[in-house]
Amino acid sequence: MSQKIVKTFLPLLMAVILVFTAIPAFADGPVQAAGQTQEQNQEQNQEQNQEQNQEEEKVELYAVVKLTPSGRINLRRYASAASERLAVIEPGTWGKVLANLGQWAMLEINGLVGYMSTYYLDFYLGTNPLDYSTAPYLQPATATVPTTVYPTYPTTYPTTYPTTYPTYPTYPEYDPYYYERVTWPIVEHTTMYVATSNGGRLNLRYRPTTDSARAGSYAFGTAVTVLNRSGDWAYVTVNGQTGFMMLCFLSYTQPAPPAPPEPVTPVGTATVINPNGGYYVNFRSSRTTETNSNVIARIPVGTVVDVLEWDRWYTRVSYNGKVGYIVSTYLSH
Repeated sequence: MSQKIVKTFLPLLMAVILVFTAIPAFADGPVQAAGQTQEQNQEQNQEQNQEQNQEEEKVELYAVVKLTPSGRINLRRYASAASERLAVIEPGTWGKVLANLGQWAMLEINGLVGYMSTYYLDFYLGTNPLDYSTAPYLQPATATVPTTVYPTYPTTYPTTYPTTYPTYPTYPEYDPYYYERVTWPIVEHTTMYVATSNGGRLNLRYRPTTDSARAGSYAFGTAVTVLNRSGDWAYVTVNGQTGFMMLCFLSYTQPAPPAPPEPVTPVGTATVINPNGGYYVNFRSSRTTETNSNVIARIPVGTVVDVLEWDRWYTRVSYNGKVGYIVSTYLSH
């Protein structure tokens, strides 16, 4: 009986033992596979992060200062030619563009942030300041950041002075055409002629405004070379001088000399007076006191002039062979 029981349950017992022996083998398979999958995922994530970092490598906008006839270019505190100058930058210097405002760009040059006119800049894209693939004025072998930036000069000076002095840039106080060289570049060389309406001389001024000081005065028919023009003014050079003349008094053709004035017969005489207590009275070429550009001469008080035409406001008179006008309240007759 016992032998029969053993023979009956022995195969069943062996089957149970085989089942429990196989369980760790089945358990190890999925765990090991899961470990391998996790390692592969980490490697893939690292590769994706490296690719993403390479793709996200930022491309910056840089600018190079052009080579210009006037030499160094100003870096200013604000986007205006009248703004304070922070530094004078050498041509070929590169800077990082922080903002492009159209006519002006905000730059960071050698740690200094300011504004420069885009007229004097060439722009290029790069991932670092040494990417000069599109910069026309620099070569990689010689492209270096200049270490010389001209600071504001000190107000106090040492008691001993060096025997040699550096060359400092030209400042507006000593160069009357400083701003015009920047804002009025030479774009043409057109010959025109002085053609004033009254045949008189035409003023050459330092600035494009009638309030500017006169750099000279040129006779009717004088040839001038126009370098640039804008609005009512022309930027010209004449007889070695450069300045501004009003375009309305310039002609492309040389004008004929004005006809001599017709002889007039005085209708009387008058004595020059000045109710304000001054010693002189202005003798003008036209009936207006709103500008001093029409003043022909200053006539001393007490001078007797020939009256050609009486008027309530401006009397037409003759003085030293010239015909003009004097305010009527400054004449006694």
